[in-house]
Amino acid sequence: AEANLVTHMTWVQSRLPGGRVESAGDLVLSDSGIPCDTFNFVCRARLGEDPRPAIARVVSYFGSVRRPFSWWVGPRDRPPGLGQALLDAGFAAAESEVAMEADLGALAPAAPAPEGLRIERATTADGIRDYARVVAANWSPPDANVIGFYELASPILRRPDAPIRLYVGYLGETPVATAE
Repeated sequence: AEANLVTHMTWVQSRLPGGRVESAGDLVLSDSGIPCDTFNFVCRARLGEDPRPAIARVVSYFGSVRRPFSWWVGPRDRPPGLGQALLDAGFAAAESEVAMEADLGALAPAAPAPEGLRIERATTADGIRDYARVVAANWSPPDANVIGFYELASPILRRPDAPIRLYVGYLGETPVATAE
């Protein structure tokens, strides 16, 4: 799950004009070049006993480029008190995500999908635009930065070597769901 998260957070960003990814031994810093914490991250922290120097370095970097970011803390991150150190440094806990792993071959058949639902891999500019519109609708109003990110990322995501696969669920011609 962690390797998948790092790919999700860095593969496109490292290929965007103005994007920057640092994958040093102690953490991963991913800057999309877009002023939106949805696409600027810190993750996979493997810090020493005192995380404050690394926290200060990250805050200084994102302050210098004037972009918001989010710091994702996972179960393998170190030191064990990293979450509290981030709170002590002025960060706020905003949300949590749950990851899971399953052998798809061992799963029971799924319940039937809603009638008329079709799922397509987004391999065209229009498909990626539909994906972006559904994701952007997670905010009210829809987040224009999400639309802009996927517009910039569209040629990158359509490359044959892209490890990220986007899917859109349609009811009729209306995009209603996404998966990555």
